[in-house]
Amino acid sequence: MNHSGSRVIKSRFHRTGHTSSSQSFYLLPAPWHTANAKTFERIAKRVVNTQVRTLSIAELLSDVKERLSSNNENDWVHAWASLCEIMHQTLGMKPYWTQVMAAMISLSQRIAEMDTGEGKSLSTLLAAGWAHLHYCPVHIITANDYLAERDALESLPFAQALNIKVTTLLSGDDPDTREAAFSGEWIFTTGKELVFEFLRDKLYLKDATDPLRQAIQFMTSEKTVNRPVFKGLGLALIDEADSVLIDEASTPCVISGEGGISWTTDELKEALVVAQQLIENQHFTVHSAKRMLTLTDEGKAEIRHIETSVALVNRLYRQELVMMALKALYLFNLGVEYVVQDDSIVIIDGLTGRPMPDRRWEQGLHEMIEIKEGCPLSPSRATLGKLNYKQFFEHYAALGGMTGTALEIKKELKDVYDLRVMRVPRYFPSKRVDKGVSWYFDADTRNRDLIDKLKRYRKEGKAVLIGAPSIAVANELSLCLNTKNVAHQLLDGVQDANEAELIAQAGKEQQITIATSVAGRGTDIKLDDEVMQNGGLHVILIGFLRFYRMDRQLIGRSARQSDPGSFEILCTAQDDILDSFWYPKPIARKPSRIFTHWLRFLQMRNERQARLARKSLNKWELDRRSWLSFLKII
Repeated sequence: MNHSGSRVIKSRFHRTGHTSSSQSFYLLPAPWHTANAKTFERIAKRVVNTQVRTLSIAELLSDVKERLSSNNENDWVHAWASLCEIMHQTLGMKPYWTQVMAAMISLSQRIAEMDTGEGKSLSTLLAAGWAHLHYCPVHIITANDYLAERDALESLPFAQALNIKVTTLLSGDDPDTREAAFSGEWIFTTGKELVFEFLRDKLYLKDATDPLRQAIQFMTSEKTVNRPVFKGLGLALIDEADSVLIDEASTPCVISGEGGISWTTDELKEALVVAQQLIENQHFTVHSAKRMLTLTDEGKAEIRHIETSVALVNRLYRQELVMMALKALYLFNLGVEYVVQDDSIVIIDGLTGRPMPDRRWEQGLHEMIEIKEGCPLSPSRATLGKLNYKQFFEHYAALGGMTGTALEIKKELKDVYDLRVMRVPRYFPSKRVDKGVSWYFDADTRNRDLIDKLKRYRKEGKAVLIGAPSIAVANELSLCLNTKNVAHQLLDGVQDANEAELIAQAGKEQQITIATSVAGRGTDIKLDDEVMQNGGLHVILIGFLRFYRMDRQLIGRSARQSDPGSFEILCTAQDDILDSFWYPKPIARKPSRIFTHWLRFLQMRNERQARLARKSLNKWELDRRSWLSFLKII
């Protein structure tokens, strides 16, 4: 039985409960889809404790389908138990009750917060298998191409047992491969790839505004790479949901073409020269926390009177270009917001540390930074289409997912996506040891102490993972360790190809790994027996990161699934998070606990500012659509 990806959902559990289009279908029995955590825990424990007869996979699958037609809860529980047994026979892993619980929460159109290392990938496959039994096509969305490809490969035995066609949609795929990916019933991909494909379909059909005309155009269009590929959006299961739905959603997906605002090279260069003559706090003020820059009255006057050539003689946009140049100089830093690869500017995701080669800054900022770094000026681009994640994901019939860090953003998930967060208990008791926070006057003092600590941990036979807030800090630490002949490996998020291999080696005895933010996220760190005996993986955070959940993500790499582990935080008075408020100097070696709580408050404030920025973006997009609709442009 091979169900088409375009097949309509025909679940006996189909029931409308919300006005949101993303909440139109339910894939769990009616008494379960509104269950609370205690109810899901009770059901999940019943599932794993249900004895299933020793049958072949075909017999088990037949039994599951037969029980799905029942109105008896015992049959539903037995159907889940049989599905777990199929997974056990095909993948060699039998789900724990916590993994079953997480799968059920996802299918109830909620986000399951499940601690790092508790088996989110297995839970996702279990939920996808249950959805398939109700003829629902599934998009399994994760944080990067590597995880999508890895999970697709690992799912094959289970998928083949259920007669499911598995495909992947990756950033490097050619047009034919991308179109073929949508023939799969399980599509493993990233949110970005799906949004761009959906946007391309919208651009293709932009002239056919009537739904009937769209349908006719879709059915009669020739078989070309420009043909719409989406055939309906069933269920989206999102692994690392906070990264996909929140962090990536900070930037809308834009398809651009040739044209648009075009600044000449001379204009950009002269704007940079003028900006370099201005004095901070006299002509302009930098607000690091808000990533804003404002001109003073004296600065505006200085820009008007600075002698320039004919390129900047037009004062109407001289100030605009100089402001852009100031932003390029003071708000966008090499190794933090971007890197240079093959004479091109590549934007860096501020939260994951990953490069985003297909993204550009708008309104000439990208070109300004190219001039700043001496790169060839790329052609100007005009925006052809734009779509944010909220607008895309609201098209799904059902939406759910899992992550290790969702409680901090539960309000935003509810407000934006109508997704509630539900906590899944740990299956294994935590053995993680908190070694506290250490404070230093400056980075040099911290680095000297860090080297002493690393040498001591290496003698003790530990494995160490150092979490750096940016690529620049990671490279600085790596250079420092090299000068002291401390062997280590650097994982800065740029080398996606061997990222998993590098992070997987982080659990070897005496291994020291420097990673940016959440680089390597989603990859297990297997510990050597010697490391297990010597206290497990030790995580060192270089300062408090921008958000508390980022701290939790890095800390969660240690002490997974009852393994031993520990963590500590090394802070200095120069850390970026301290730029946003006044504090007494020199800072004490060991500030009071209240000071540490204050930094946690700053992380909460940063999360709130980021949430408001995303809210503003969504509102602006809604207003824009309203204006364009009124003008009959869309």
